[in-house]
Amino acid sequence: MGKFKGYKMEWFFSFVRWILLCICAALFSVPAIQSFFHLKKDSVFVLFMFSLCCVLIMQYTFLKTTTGRSRIAKFIYPIGVGLDFLVLVWLLMMTGGTNSPFVPMTYLVVMHAAFYWGMPGAIVATTGFVASFIAMLLQKEQPVSIHFLSHIGCLTVVGLFGGFIVSRERKHFYEKMTLKKQLRVDYLTGLYNQRFFHESLRRILHKTEPYTLVLADIDHFKLINDQYGHVIGDLVLKEISKILAECVGREKGKAFRCGGEEFAFLFPGVNHQCAKRVIEAIYNELSRTTFGDKALKVTMSFGVASREIGEKENEWLERADLLLYKAKNMGRNRAIFDDQSILVNAAASKRMDMYNTQTKITS
Repeated sequence: MGKFKGYKMEWFFSFVRWILLCICAALFSVPAIQSFFHLKKDSVFVLFMFSLCCVLIMQYTFLKTTTGRSRIAKFIYPIGVGLDFLVLVWLLMMTGGTNSPFVPMTYLVVMHAAFYWGMPGAIVATTGFVASFIAMLLQKEQPVSIHFLSHIGCLTVVGLFGGFIVSRERKHFYEKMTLKKQLRVDYLTGLYNQRFFHESLRRILHKTEPYTLVLADIDHFKLINDQYGHVIGDLVLKEISKILAECVGREKGKAFRCGGEEFAFLFPGVNHQCAKRVIEAIYNELSRTTFGDKALKVTMSFGVASREIGEKENEWLERADLLLYKAKNMGRNRAIFDDQSILVNAAASKRMDMYNTQTKITS
């Protein structure tokens, strides 16, 4: 998978964890600090080791995330919030409870919980800290002071306000991503649309690495619409798009619907073998697939052109388009590459000839 979407936020909280670990290390190793807080070295050592284990686990997960190799990050990171809560409550209990100088760090943990779970997370974390403060107060039999009430009030405000902000921003982010997806995706087929196709081409032309472009067309699609109606035509488009998305996705390519029955694929690298594997896989799937109640069989034609150095967008498209129409003029149901090699779906051609004769679909 790619980088976990919250890894930048985790970078900040990773830094906070190291601060907590340094505080625990200072409590364990500096006699003056132990004397000031009246600490027992053994209990501080346990806290330090627990904090160290938490930091190492989370740091390892974070490093895996930044290299794009962590599959469990989205499960480990939320657990880290609970570990942070335990370490901080433990630290507060050892350093004065509600009078501890580390009380402000509770606000960071509350914000961390809000980041993962929104308002519910902020409420749970705030409630947990308030309950911990009350337990510390009762344990030491201290009276309720203005200082204590101010901590509770600030913590509640930070928790609720933070949860509200995070929830609102997530809603805006979701709406933004939904709109972005709608601008990129074809509404009927679910493939990328023509607009995003041309955006992708322009981005590729600014890169130095080679790419392979495949233009595809459903054979006799207009006649299918005329004979069976647009409902069946749309069904054919949807089902074929599923096949294209699956076959192209296996080779790390992108599939686009460029309008009507026309499609395009983009693959990184000059690799006709990759395009050939995809086209053969598409032919195999189409040979096993029928559309609608009429058991309709469909074939496709392809033109394959690798990008040439210094080539403009319209020139690249025109080369691939000419190859596609050459494939259609030579009898359809085949792919023609820019090295003039030809891939013919011979078995399907025989079946389609029989089908065309029966249904009177001709060139």
